[in-house]
Amino acid sequence: MSSPDWRGPAKHLRSRLALATPAQRELAEKLGVELKARTPRLIAGAFLRDRLAEELEQPVRSVSEAQLEFLNDLEYWSRRGDPRPSTYSVAYGLIEILDARRSLEYLRALKPRAGDVVYLPTSRERRGPEEPVASDRLRVISSIGNDGTVYFTGGGGAQAPVRAIEILHRADEDSETAKEARRIAGERAKRQSDGLRGVATMSAAKARLLSPWHVPDRVITARDVDSLRGVIEAASDEAPIQEFLQDRPHLLTALLGGGHGRWLRSQVSFGGVYYGDFAIADADSTGIRWLLIELESPRVPIFGAKGQFLKEARKAQDQIATWRNYIAQNRDQAQKSRQDGGLGLVDIEAGAPGLILISRRAIVADDEHWRRRLLEGSAIQMHTYDWLLERLEARAAMRPTPGEFVD
Repeated sequence: MSSPDWRGPAKHLRSRLALATPAQRELAEKLGVELKARTPRLIAGAFLRDRLAEELEQPVRSVSEAQLEFLNDLEYWSRRGDPRPSTYSVAYGLIEILDARRSLEYLRALKPRAGDVVYLPTSRERRGPEEPVASDRLRVISSIGNDGTVYFTGGGGAQAPVRAIEILHRADEDSETAKEARRIAGERAKRQSDGLRGVATMSAAKARLLSPWHVPDRVITARDVDSLRGVIEAASDEAPIQEFLQDRPHLLTALLGGGHGRWLRSQVSFGGVYYGDFAIADADSTGIRWLLIELESPRVPIFGAKGQFLKEARKAQDQIATWRNYIAQNRDQAQKSRQDGGLGLVDIEAGAPGLILISRRAIVADDEHWRRRLLEGSAIQMHTYDWLLERLEARAAMRPTPGEFVD
C-alpha cells in the first residue's frame, strides 16, 4: 500500500514499533515468559514463538551470521533496552524494529510527498556539498510505500528507500531551477513511460501469453535473504531450495534487469522428456529475454582431485545443453503458446544463456580457477549459492553491485 505523502507510511511504521499487546502479555504470563514494560510486540512475538517452539515442532534456530551483519549495519538505530539477538526469531524481530526506526526517522526528517523532485545517488554514498547534480539521477516522487519505499513517476517499478533520496525541490516550489529540474525528470519519466507503452503495444499478445507466470515487483528484504540462507544451509540436496524459490519467485527474477515485466516458469517441460528447474524472463525495449537455471546440491564439490568436473557439475552443464538443443530443433514449438500446443516460452532462442547454482564457497575453498573452466562461448555461468545470497543481500541493503543502479 502506498500514500501520496509521508504521513500514512509514518503511521504504519509507528504501529510496527508498538508495545506488546494485552493478549501477548496474558499468554506470556501463562507460559512464564517475562516481558518488560517496554517490550515491543514484535519482540514479544519472538519470545513467545521460541517458548512454544518445541510444542510446535519447530526447533529454536540460532541467530545467523547474515542477521548479525544486518544488525551491525543498523546499530545506529538501536536503543538502550533493546534485547540481545539471542535467537533467530529475536534477531529477526530486532531487525524489523531497527529498520522501521530508520525509515521513520528519514520520513520525519525529509517529509517526502508526491511531486517532490529528488536526487537519487547511484550508491549508498550521498552527494557531496560541492558535487554537481547529475541530470540523469533526477526523479519525481509518485507515492510512498508503507515501508518507506519511495516510488517515482514513469512506471517500471522505479523505486528507492527513503534513506537513499535527497529532496531538491518541493512539489509547490516554482523557482526556475525547480522548473528545470522537474522538466528534466519529467522528460525522463515520459521516455520510460513511452517505452513501457511501446513494449506493451508491441508485445501485448506476448505478455498475455506469459501472464500466468508474471512476477510482480517486490522489494527484497533481509528476511527473504536470511530465510533462503537457512534453507540452503539445512538442505542436503537442491529440492528444498527449488521449492523455496518456487514459492518466492521474486528472488530469482531479481537477477534480471529489464523494467518492462518479469516472468518465471518452474519445472519447464521440454517435450515431456527433459525438465528445466527454472526459466526466467524479462522484457525491455528490445523484447523478451530468457535465462535457463539449473539447481544442484549445495553439498557437493565441483572438481575432483585432478581438476576435472565431477558428476553434478557435468550433469548441470549437460542439462542446459540438452534444453538448448531441444529449443534449436523445435524453435517454433518452444515459442508457440501452450493453447496452441507449444511450450509458451515466448521469443526464446536456442542461445538463451544458462545459470548453474551449485555447491558453497566453503566447499570450493580458495580454488577460484573453476570459474574460468566453464564451457567457453557457451554463455553458461556457474556460481555457488553464496553468489546468489550476496546479490540478494546487496538488493536488500540497497548496496548495488558494480554496474547496477538502485532503481
